Amino acid sequence: MKVSLSFPFLKLKGKRGKSVYYTPKNCNCVTMREWVYPELTVNNTNFGSRSANLGMFYQNISESYKYDLSSYSKSYNLEFMDPECYYQSYSIFMRMMYALARSNPSVDLRLITPQQVVSEGLPVITIATAIENGLLPSVADYQYLNHSIV
Repeated sequence: MKVSLSFPFLKLKGKRGKSVYYTPKNCNCVTMREWVYPELTVNNTNFGSRSANLGMFYQNISESYKYDLSSYSKSYNLEFMDPECYYQSYSIFMRMMYALARSNPSVDLRLITPQQVVSEGLPVITIATAIENGLLPSVADYQYLNHSIV
């Protein structure tokens, strides 16, 4: 039996056999459901390969670009102040890349590399160009977020 009691919130969570125990958000009750192995589909495989490639992509970008992503996420969180949703730099990066794929259908997120971004001149070379091209919402002083992705 792998069930734990979260100390600060005193909520039961975990699984035992084929049962899953969890506490829904904004609820002070514990719910149990039967654990079901998800059915594998083509969409699951595509999503997994996109996520794996974007994770490697994020590891290969420059540290100054990651710093710009961090600065952007802090500015975004301060400007829009949504207590339900706090964005980290990686989630901003993922939003930007999926927006790039929507705006440019020739971009395949399963195969994209930082070198391809530079060689093709895609609008995510810097955070400032991504904002100017409408891939990310504008924040104050975004023009200073101009470090290259490589």
